Amino acid sequence: MAIYYRQVNHSIIISGKTYPYKNRIKELGGTFSGQDKVWTMMANEQTLEAVAELCKSVGGGPLKVPSPKFVAEKAPIKIESNTPFDAGAQTVEGLSVKELMDKVDLHIKQAFPRAVWVYGEIQSLNVRSGAVYLQIADFKENSSKSNTITINCTIWKQAILAVEKRFNGKLASVLQEGLKIRVLSQLNLFKDRASLSLNILDIDPSFTKGALALEREKLLKDLRRRGLDRLNKSIIPHLFPLKIGLISASGSRAVSDFIDQLRSYHYPGNILFMPTQMQGENTIKAVCHAIQELNLQSCDYIVLTRGGGSQADLRWFDNKDIAEAIAHSKVPIIAAIGHHDDVCVAEEIAFRREKTPTAAADFIVSEIQSIILRIDRSRQRIQEVSRLNLQRFAEHLESQSKNIKLLLIKHLSDFFHHLQGLLAKLQQNSIQQLNRVFDTLNNHKLRIYHLADRHYQVKQGKLQNLENYVNRNSLQRIANYNESLNQKTYQLRQSTLSSLHKAEVELNHKASLVKSLDPSPWMSKGWTQITKNKQRIKSIKDLKLSDTVHFRLKDGHAELEVKHLVEGRQK
Repeated sequence: MAIYYRQVNHSIIISGKTYPYKNRIKELGGTFSGQDKVWTMMANEQTLEAVAELCKSVGGGPLKVPSPKFVAEKAPIKIESNTPFDAGAQTVEGLSVKELMDKVDLHIKQAFPRAVWVYGEIQSLNVRSGAVYLQIADFKENSSKSNTITINCTIWKQAILAVEKRFNGKLASVLQEGLKIRVLSQLNLFKDRASLSLNILDIDPSFTKGALALEREKLLKDLRRRGLDRLNKSIIPHLFPLKIGLISASGSRAVSDFIDQLRSYHYPGNILFMPTQMQGENTIKAVCHAIQELNLQSCDYIVLTRGGGSQADLRWFDNKDIAEAIAHSKVPIIAAIGHHDDVCVAEEIAFRREKTPTAAADFIVSEIQSIILRIDRSRQRIQEVSRLNLQRFAEHLESQSKNIKLLLIKHLSDFFHHLQGLLAKLQQNSIQQLNRVFDTLNNHKLRIYHLADRHYQVKQGKLQNLENYVNRNSLQRIANYNESLNQKTYQLRQSTLSSLHKAEVELNHKASLVKSLDPSPWMSKGWTQITKNKQRIKSIKDLKLSDTVHFRLKDGHAELEVKHLVEGRQK
């Protein structure tokens, strides 16, 4: 009933007859692996001591397994020879292939004592009765997508049944080529072929969905950054969509639902059907080609539809090429992919999204019906308004014609009589008025001549008087101005001399004051100037013990510290 332990990297592995001690091992944080029949737990000092004590108490202890070293063995191997030239047994150095594979197998089992999680892209999927065979691939860095690193994998029937329960019978939606998958697998070495393979025990249900969601969000972010998510939505559709392009799989339920719904409403237009692969690797190229062809046909709408499916089935419509084909389409595209839970990228950037092909057909019919309804309402309104306006206009025209006729007759009669009166008055008064005008003009002419002569004489006399006055006064004013200027010049000279004298006296006074305040003559006789903090010391009361005072001498400066103070004068 002994149990043994060994430490591998950061894990402790317990093996042996562990069943009676499983509760104790669980308390230490152990996890049982039914595939390898061992317990594993995280390694630390406390756990290692407790496991060692437990194993020792039941007659076990540490399990020492030598680490494999891939070096050439130097033990000689005898090779029997049946040739007549063989003088005896021949010895060589090295390992046989079987021994090499045994050592590699031992190293793998020690390096991977339990199942590990591995993720990559599914390739070469082959479903057979009782098992699923596939390859998981990873792409080499700085290389093309076709340049991959692959490993063969197998899911046996027992594991398939267990995983199917976790996926609610939808395991096939995850096991598709091109999808990324994360699997719990046991690493195996086939010694006969010297190849590694993975025995898949479990599949992470959230990894594939998360990977698809991340790629979808990355693509949407790039499309929004480039403004492609709004291009198809900004197209103004045709008022009468009578030419519809349909992209779907040939013979699919989506095609029949769409066409039957249009027929039920007696759709008057034409449908251009482009049978296209809607699932698998060729979906991308086929859908892009169909969109281009229907654009060349000048359709009013393009309906892109299929009969629903799982999220993995719809991943082809999260492709960049399809998204760009929809964005650059000159025809508005209605995407009816048929997935109720998630919205693919094609639906995000299309002109309109509908959940089903039937709903897409309803939308097209509703567009036509709304236009027809608007036309009928407009026609009825125009007819009613036109009838009322014509009736009112006819009544108004009849009334106005009568009024105009009466007014015209009256105005013509009045105008004729008025013209006759004016003509008679004009004939009577025209000659008299002309004579009076000529007489008045002659009188004004004589009066103007007389007034102009008198005005000229007066202005000429005033001008002569003004000239005499200017001549007399200008000489006198010039003389007076010269005399005033001489006086002001003399006064200015006297005032300037007086100001200069006062400034000179004041300057001499200040120079004497500055000279008297200069301590240099006193310092040459032995006197000094004492300051503290740049303030002059005039009294011993301004000083304190330990103060530092500054002495200015004739030929330099000095700083002294006060050690003793004595008030009063001392000789």
